[in-house]
Amino acid sequence: GGITIPSASLEEFLSRVQNVPREKLNYDAARLVLDTERGRILDKDFPSSKSFRKAGLHRQALLASWERYDEYMHRLPFIDQAFERFDVNKDGYLSQGELRRFLQDYERRPENVHNVNGFVVELVVRPENVDDVIEQVDRDGDKRIGRHELIPAMEVWKDIAARKLEKKASSCCTIS
Repeated sequence: GGITIPSASLEEFLSRVQNVPREKLNYDAARLVLDTERGRILDKDFPSSKSFRKAGLHRQALLASWERYDEYMHRLPFIDQAFERFDVNKDGYLSQGELRRFLQDYERRPENVHNVNGFVVELVVRPENVDDVIEQVDRDGDKRIGRHELIPAMEVWKDIAARKLEKKASSCCTIS
């Protein structure tokens, strides 16, 4: 139902909105836009994928999600650095172990210090936490995180971290 924009027009749409020639569009950023709205990864031959062309996207959803493209491009230096440093085998993906090391490093950064009832709390990134992140973000089921999945993976991790901190706050006593 509703008005849709043919998926074949996504390149043109993003090109106009971003004021970038079609051939200069970032592939991973475009995949992030589609993942956000459709909940699945496209074939690697994007944008010529036949399934992509046939599906169509709702105009309202696409207009809301194009900001994801902009967010990806804004965070591209962070993403590049993360993959350069933590994608040890240089396959373009973060495995469970690589993602865990990335999240552990992220949690150790000074800007991510957590304070619970006046105490500094260090969050431990457990393998099951990483499994939860991968399960929620990995749309193609390969059990690893691609560049276009890193921003959603960070969002999931932040939710997990918030729940961990909430649990620590409720189980911690205060000293007066």
